[in-house]
Amino acid sequence: MAVHVSGLIGALLVMGVAGAWNELTLDEGQRRRAFLAMLVGVYANLVMNVLGALVDFPGPATQPGVKAPFWQYAVFGAFGAVLIPSLLLAVGTVLHGLRRRPSP
Repeated sequence: MAVHVSGLIGALLVMGVAGAWNELTLDEGQRRRAFLAMLVGVYANLVMNVLGALVDFPGPATQPGVKAPFWQYAVFGAFGAVLIPSLLLAVGTVLHGLRRRPSP
């Protein structure tokens, strides 16, 4: 259940960024950074979702009160350490690019 929710949220984030991409006021380096950060974050999300489904990672909605083995927490923590900063960087850069264009 959690895989479907986070997969949908990731897909909505990518579609939102794609819809606004042509309106961004970013230079080439900022665009590249936003694209790479989004790509890394979305793929880390995908790997975390698939791995979570394969090892039946317990969640509060699917298996309340069940504790996962330590190795699962370590692996998911490592992926989270990549996923969260990369998506924050991507979203922050895109939001910066959506600022108003200077008046001529």
